[in-house]
Amino acid sequence: MTTNPTFTSKLVTSEADLKLCFQVRHDVFVVEQNVPAENEYDEVDRAPDTLHFVAVEDGTGEPLGTVRVFPATKPVHGLETVNGKVAMLGRMACTAPSRGRGVGKTLCLLAHKTLAERGFKAIAIHAQLDKEGFYKKLGYFRTADEVFDEEGIDHIYMAVLL
Repeated sequence: MTTNPTFTSKLVTSEADLKLCFQVRHDVFVVEQNVPAENEYDEVDRAPDTLHFVAVEDGTGEPLGTVRVFPATKPVHGLETVNGKVAMLGRMACTAPSRGRGVGKTLCLLAHKTLAERGFKAIAIHAQLDKEGFYKKLGYFRTADEVFDEEGIDHIYMAVLL
C-alpha cells in the first residue's frame, strides 16, 4: 500500500475494491474514449493470476485510478530475450479530476514493486500513443516503431525492465 497526502493506492483484495476499478475504467474508457462496454471487460479481469490496483481519495473513498497486471502467456513483442517472467500491464486509467496528481505514477510504481517482489523481470504494455511521455518518465521504452490500433485508439509497444 502507498499513501500520499490525499490518496491511497493498494492491491485489490475485495470485490468492493474491484468494483471501484471497474467504475474508473467505465468512466475513462467507455464514457471518455468510446470503447464499447462489452470490449472493456474480459476474462483476464477474473483470472486468478491477475492483480488489480486501485487508488482512492482519502476520507471519501472515491476511486481515482486503476491498473491491472498479469503474467504474459506468450512471447512479448521486443522482450523475447528477457530471461525470466514477463508481465503485461494494462487498463491503466485515472479519472479526469485526478489527472496530474501523481495517481497514475503511484499506481504503476506500486505494480512494478509488487511484480518485482514476485520474481518478474519485465513488464510490457500496449500504451496509448499520446501517453508515451508518461510511460517514458517511468522507465518504459518502445520495443517497436509500429503504431497499431486497439479500439480505434493508436497504441505502441513499450516495456520496462525491473
